[in-house]
Amino acid sequence: MGFGFWARGATPGLLRMLGPAGRVVELGCGSGIAAAMLGDAGYEVFGVDQSEPLLRRARERAPAGEFVCASLHDVELPPCVAVVAMGEILSYAGIADELLARVRAALSPGGLFVFDVATPGRGDSKSWHEGDGWLVCAEAIESDRTLTRAIVSFRSVDGGEWRRSDEVHRLTLYPPDELVASLTDAGFVDTHVLEDGYGPELELPAGIAVLSARAPAA
Repeated sequence: MGFGFWARGATPGLLRMLGPAGRVVELGCGSGIAAAMLGDAGYEVFGVDQSEPLLRRARERAPAGEFVCASLHDVELPPCVAVVAMGEILSYAGIADELLARVRAALSPGGLFVFDVATPGRGDSKSWHEGDGWLVCAEAIESDRTLTRAIVSFRSVDGGEWRRSDEVHRLTLYPPDELVASLTDAGFVDTHVLEDGYGPELELPAGIAVLSARAPAA
């Protein structure tokens, strides 16, 4: 709720990067906004998320997709032409050498790995997003390569009342040059930070890096 703009804005740029149709694995697929757009463009979708309620919505949005409720660190990744993780997913979940190796093994020759992360310098911030019957307020504080984000959500319920929920998220901040080195060590090629992010459809906040890497060609 409130952050669907990221998937809607990033996916058009992602589609421009992808090659011929095939299976795309989306780590942290959420409610299936990107999955539906990928499906409409002719790709098979394999989505992974730890929230079953969000996955129920994803199955409604992209009924032809396959969705698994699991940690991205545990799920068996199927063969695919691309693996994507949008919306700081890997800053939440963490990037381990084992994950990079599994992504590399799942990709077909020349397959694409695209993801974004929060970086040092993400900085303290306050923000809010609103829609029909909901409001999300967030405050982020950066310290020691960690970003702590407090999120307060309000949703209208029957009778004109509002229901409040509170969450605290902690994100690891990754220096992009360290990630480029880790990807190279894991066997990826053509590894770099995308200067324009996902493209003009999504204006990313400061302190976000979008990285792209490929499995070696056959």
